[in-house]
Amino acid sequence: MPYTLLDHNDPLIDRVRAVVSRHVGRDNRIERRQLVAMFPEGDRAIRDAINKCPEICSTRRSGVVLGRGMVGGGYFVASNQQEVNDYIAEMWGQITGTIERVNAAQEHYKAAWSGDERAEQMSLEV
Repeated sequence: MPYTLLDHNDPLIDRVRAVVSRHVGRDNRIERRQLVAMFPEGDRAIRDAINKCPEICSTRRSGVVLGRGMVGGGYFVASNQQEVNDYIAEMWGQITGTIERVNAAQEHYKAAWSGDERAEQMSLEV
């Protein structure tokens, strides 16, 4: 059964926000596995709740911002402007990488399917 995204009014969002708000600063982050263990709704619902809380930052590893679920990673509320800047810069880096992969995939399949109607359907340009 596919996961259904949380409604913005779902009480889980406020419950997750309350827990993470006690983890101020990257060095005080809470690991994803710890957060998931606190709620019966499971990992996907927790990640969805996190995504609906713009004040929550995530870390991949100590000192490296971005990513969710990596060893040493976790969630926190930024304690200063530098943590906010680092988080936003890394998010833009992830977006840029994703766009590059989408464009590369489109080019690959357009070339592979040249002359095929499937190539004509690949018109999304980012």
